[in-house]
Amino acid sequence: MPGLIKKSWKIAILFSGLCISLIFAFSFTLVSNQGDGPAYINYALKLSGEDVSQSYFYRSPLYPLLLAVIVKIFGMESLGRIVIVIQYLLIFCASIILFKTIKLVLTEQQSLISVLLFFFSFSTIYYGYMVLTEILAMLLFLLSIRALMKWIDRKSGYFLLLSGILTSLLILSRFNTLPLIAGFLFIIVYSLIFAERPKSVYSVLVKAFIYLLPLVIVLNIFAFYNYRVNDLYRLFPTGGSPLISRNAILATIDGTEPVSDENETVYNIFLEAANRQKLKVTTEKKASLLQIWKPGFIGKLYSGFQIYASALPALCSLYGINPEAPEPQISENLKPFYKEIISLNRERIFMMRIYSLLNSFRSSSGITMNGNENVNLGLLPAWSIMTYKSAMIFISLFTFVAVLLYLGYRIVTFKIIDPVFLTIIVLYLSFYMINFFFVIAGDSNRYKFPSEPLMFGLFIYFVAKFMRSVASLRSQRR
Repeated sequence: MPGLIKKSWKIAILFSGLCISLIFAFSFTLVSNQGDGPAYINYALKLSGEDVSQSYFYRSPLYPLLLAVIVKIFGMESLGRIVIVIQYLLIFCASIILFKTIKLVLTEQQSLISVLLFFFSFSTIYYGYMVLTEILAMLLFLLSIRALMKWIDRKSGYFLLLSGILTSLLILSRFNTLPLIAGFLFIIVYSLIFAERPKSVYSVLVKAFIYLLPLVIVLNIFAFYNYRVNDLYRLFPTGGSPLISRNAILATIDGTEPVSDENETVYNIFLEAANRQKLKVTTEKKASLLQIWKPGFIGKLYSGFQIYASALPALCSLYGINPEAPEPQISENLKPFYKEIISLNRERIFMMRIYSLLNSFRSSSGITMNGNENVNLGLLPAWSIMTYKSAMIFISLFTFVAVLLYLGYRIVTFKIIDPVFLTIIVLYLSFYMINFFFVIAGDSNRYKFPSEPLMFGLFIYFVAKFMRSVASLRSQRR
């Protein structure tokens, strides 16, 4: 009888989650005219055979490909309603995967609380009605983790291969997740050394090869496609700088750099664009925490893209490049300039790393949008959105510090961490490290969204651990 009740309770929760997902899908309006939305739709139209001249070589292809499939089957007029339903169903599926994943280290009740925090997070709801890659990338990220954990448990090469396939799809859904390969490989090696204790290095290399094989095949297929279409055997253009984001480099320019004669013309174009950007009057969005406190570095985080966009027409004219398809030629031409600015502004670049990390603790989404302030979640009172954003900063900071203290304690005391739990920690931290090392700047809070489900699980885990410690201290005093 208790088993039947428990099973009925789980079915009721699943049914409720599905119903709420559908209510969200039919209550909210799809937003396709904000941010990268128009670019993804045009990319989808191009993939579906429409005559679109602009190049989208720099865009992750998987999400536009799925949009293109919808357009081909159902037509452009049905795209909006179908996309929003699919995305909220993907959120529902992600919630189930998250529950199964974190239940390996949390209690069932704690896992459910973590899932509810994720499911009703304003950022999760927000990205559900946006034409952006976030929901697809988040689902693929959780699936790749789930497959890796299955391998840790069963040591079957099938799950390792599956994890590699899912990771390759994740990368094609968001190019900035490419460095996550290092995190997955670390977990594989760690699990083998501390769990199986292999007799030779060969067995470790074999497992790493099984994981990497589908990645090499899938990503090289796409690189070859780019070679045929864009004459460049690469996943994406580097923006002129492979390790530091272009936007961060441009944000450091202030007019005092002693650039070489070779790069002076380009430098002056960017400097003029930067000066134009400074003259622009910006107004904060509804319910923005920046209305209360606006740190000086916030402007730098978001100025780089605006500087580049403003300078692009002049740069294309300088190099004789089609402004509708500037990549990869523009990136190749700007490489020497970016390299020189990096060498001249090393200290400023380092500060941009710090700013990128700090920006990672903010809410993954702004919730409200300029020009669409009273759409969907924007209809909520400002105080509720600001409360959510403040809570997210607290949760992010608490979880990050707690994870670092936990890792530090385990390292100092030479205690082995369970590979499953370490998987959650490493892949959660990976997004923060990517933001820091690659200086992601203004996009760092949005790009870390796929890690938020793991963050909620870790937050509940460490809060429960903290509460047990406090209760233990109280009992000892009595």
